[in-house]
Amino acid sequence: MRGIIYALLAMISYSSTPTFTQVGYKAGIETDTLLFSRHLVSLICLMPVALKKSTYSAIGKKQIPGLLILASFSIVGNLTFNHAYHYLPNMIAVSVSLSYIVFVFIIEILLGRERFTAKRGLIISLTALGLIVIAIPGFDGAFDMKAFMIGLFASLVYSTQVSMINSKILRQVPADIIVLTSVIPIMIFSGIRCLFRDESLLPSNGMQWFAIICLGTIGVIFARGLFYRSMRLIGATKASMIDSLEPFSSAVLGFLLLGQGLSPYTVAGSVLMMASIILLLKEKAPHNAVKATEGS
Repeated sequence: MRGIIYALLAMISYSSTPTFTQVGYKAGIETDTLLFSRHLVSLICLMPVALKKSTYSAIGKKQIPGLLILASFSIVGNLTFNHAYHYLPNMIAVSVSLSYIVFVFIIEILLGRERFTAKRGLIISLTALGLIVIAIPGFDGAFDMKAFMIGLFASLVYSTQVSMINSKILRQVPADIIVLTSVIPIMIFSGIRCLFRDESLLPSNGMQWFAIICLGTIGVIFARGLFYRSMRLIGATKASMIDSLEPFSSAVLGFLLLGQGLSPYTVAGSVLMMASIILLLKEKAPHNAVKATEGS
């Protein structure tokens, strides 16, 4: 029971990311300021791990190129995810981001690590149909379709990262290193952009600080820590299946904190996507454990 509670709390923590991002934007924070200060908070929380020499003992010359590529992808993924979070309602943003699970599956099939079967074709089709249904109102101007497509691109970038982490070379790198690889580069990149654009590195009012602290702690530290604990108690499959409920959790947070409503298209599309994810997780779960290393 404790593992299920941890998984539920982790799911709520993960789903809070677009909500608190939008809270920050509504309070007037700039994207680069948000990215720098959010990851600064995360880095401060991770400092005890970052300062340990043993943290880096598993890194060799073979891992360095892969980690550098991951760092570059982290910058692109964070910028594009935050753009999507800025312009999309919560439930749509989270549903788009969750498509990474099936994107990973497709990439693994293309790389020959997974076999294509009729059931797996159904899984991919359900995800595609769910995304199409969610996108329908966007064609009528209900939300920014450009942001929707950028969100899909961000999800594809992240899924590529996940497949890289699952490679033989990077699989032996500790999760803490992967987390730091996702936190430090975007913090440095966004900090430089802030300086060149003469933007503040840190939040300028109480509501911005509230959003940043919640993003850096709840959206990163709490979410990952709780997800790790839930996996140890109930396994990656059950923990990830609970995590697939993120769209509904995000919808509740969006309603309570931002006053966002729901459209039947969003609900129907999210249900189709969650059905595909549950089918996938019942069949095979290893990739989903990597969720705990997400930096967006």
